[in-house]
This record gives sequence, C-alpha cells and structure tokens, in this order.
Amino acid sequence: MQPGSEAEVTALLAAEPAWSRQVRVIAGGATRAHSVWHALQAVAGTPDLVAVHDGARPFVDPAVVCAALDTALECGGALVATPVIPTIKSVNAARCVTATLDRTTLWAAATPQVFRFHAFVTAYEHFWRSQAEAGAITDDCQIFELDGGIIRIVESNPENIKITTPFDWRVAEMLASA
Repeated sequence: MQPGSEAEVTALLAAEPAWSRQVRVIAGGATRAHSVWHALQAVAGTPDLVAVHDGARPFVDPAVVCAALDTALECGGALVATPVIPTIKSVNAARCVTATLDRTTLWAAATPQVFRFHAFVTAYEHFWRSQAEAGAITDDCQIFELDGGIIRIVESNPENIKITTPFDWRVAEMLASA
C-alpha cells in the first residue's frame, strides 16, 4: 500500500465489519523492505510467527498456508514456492548464454513467507544496521538468509500466481470463474 492511502483502505475495510476488526492499516514504505519493517513495528506483543503475504497472490491454498506455518515453527523460516519447470539459461550482458542452470535446484519464490517472529525482527534490525540497499531486496527471505536464518521450501499450489500484468489478470479471471 502506498503511503497516503491508509484512509481509503480503512474505508474499504469498514464496509466489511469482520475485516475491520482483524486488520490494522499501516502505511507502506519506499521499498518492500521498508513496508514490511513498518508492519513489524506495528505488531502488538510478540507472536510466535509472522507471515508476509502479497495481496497480489489471492489464490494461495489455505492448506499451503498451514504447512508454511508448521514449517516455520519447526525450522525458523518457510518459503512457499513452486518448482521451476522451464529450462533456465544464465546470460551475459550481450545476451550470450553462459550456462544452463540445473532446474532441479531452482524454485520460484512466492508468498506467504513465514518466520519465527523474534528471529525475523532481529534479522531486519541487523539488515538496517548494515546500511544495506533496501531496493536490492526482492523478498523477505533474503533478509532472513543474510542473517543466517534457515528457510525450508513449502511447495505451493500452482494457482498461487502473482497478479502484476494484464496477462496475469486474465489468468486470474479464469481461475476465479473456475
């Protein structure tokens, strides 16, 4: 959510009383890392786990979410992901192929990403103290990884697509109508 849209989002939630009691609206930040940090600072108390989920992924299976929660309790961090199916090539600046990557070791990261709360907050604190570039962070597992956190993959349902392009929207409409 972009800073300044809190009132609009709060009004939308107010239209559904069940949501307005369960959701606290927090301003986003300049980057994903800033937005998640703002949200972490707004958490009341110290829960066992924290899950970060993109609103752009509305089709995650609840069973996958439960598996991610269980996995994070067990090892500290869980990444919902799907195995990479296409052959992936590494290329240089001239777009010449330099390697064919072993797809059996590649997974496409998704959300939710779930972590033990205290370890995740600590990882974020260490990240900010390191003066690292927040714009280079593309998901929350990176921050946890940088701090030595263990993250285990939880296989996602294939419908857990990220809706970011017009094509994705058309696919989402087909999934929603099925």
